[in-house]
Amino acid sequence: MRSVTQRFVLLLGLLSAMSVLADNSKFYRYYDANGRVVIDDNIPPHMVERGYEILDVYGRVIEVVTGLGTPDQQRLRREQVEQENYDRALLRRYSSAFDVEAARDRYLRELSIRIDTLDASLSGAREQLSETDSTLQKLSPQDEQRPLYEKNEQLLRVEIKEVEQQLVERKQELAASQVRFAKELARLKELKAAETARRGLGEDRR
Repeated sequence: MRSVTQRFVLLLGLLSAMSVLADNSKFYRYYDANGRVVIDDNIPPHMVERGYEILDVYGRVIEVVTGLGTPDQQRLRREQVEQENYDRALLRRYSSAFDVEAARDRYLRELSIRIDTLDASLSGAREQLSETDSTLQKLSPQDEQRPLYEKNEQLLRVEIKEVEQQLVERKQELAASQVRFAKELARLKELKAAETARRGLGEDRR
């Protein structure tokens, strides 16, 4: 008898715990990027700013969380946050305009060396290809050396194509890096000027 009672009490406790868990469960109802209604037990962080409703386990609305404004206001806020993150990273990376210029000169110098190396490799491969083609023109179709030169010609053409692609990428990187460093230098000067102005204003108030 005692065993049955204990099992009954245990079952009641389990049912009670399940009821509490059910009562505490909640779901989120929101619209996705395509305007469709979504109900889930979690909400993606990037969807929070659109606004959402919190539902209980029975589908009843228990809280409404409004969005962060119109789409234009949300876009402006995202741009502001991105700019703030960019500025913080910039100030951590550089302490002065001189640091930006030194990093720029060092990076561009190393990149220019890589470009010069690729240029030299390309010139060498083209010269070898020209010599190989010249030799092939002198060999008869039956010459036992011909397959070797033909294979070498194919490899040289592949190498030339790869080096040409690398050169294009490195030159694009060089141009993009010049723009990036110019942007970083200009923005750091703005931030430092604003910091100096705030410091001067604070001293005036004292």
